Amino acid sequence: MSEKPYYEQEYHAPESDIPDPSVGEIFKGLFLYPFTWAARSTRKAFWVAFVIQFLLTIVIGVVSILALCTSGIFSVTPNNVTWALSHITFLTWLIELILSILLLWIKLGLLGYAV
Repeated sequence: MSEKPYYEQEYHAPESDIPDPSVGEIFKGLFLYPFTWAARSTRKAFWVAFVIQFLLTIVIGVVSILALCTSGIFSVTPNNVTWALSHITFLTWLIELILSILLLWIKLGLLGYAV
């Protein structure tokens, strides 16, 4: 034991067993393992995952709107809406389906960090 009083001794921080994931690990957990809920997530992991999904949701929304703009659906008057819906191409429907699945996957991954 040291002969110095406790207030003069050098400080040693206690060791913590709380994980400190990197942004890459959080990104990987968000996309590759959205249903692996083996442990609690940290505040940092949740908020980084939230920001990632928020930015990707904006990007997916912009791509979705651009895909719909190329089909001419936004130049439609209220009288010919059925014409516009019948003239959307298969590629536009496919892009919208893929983007919807990707958006759902991202939201479920964030749910894993929120739970």
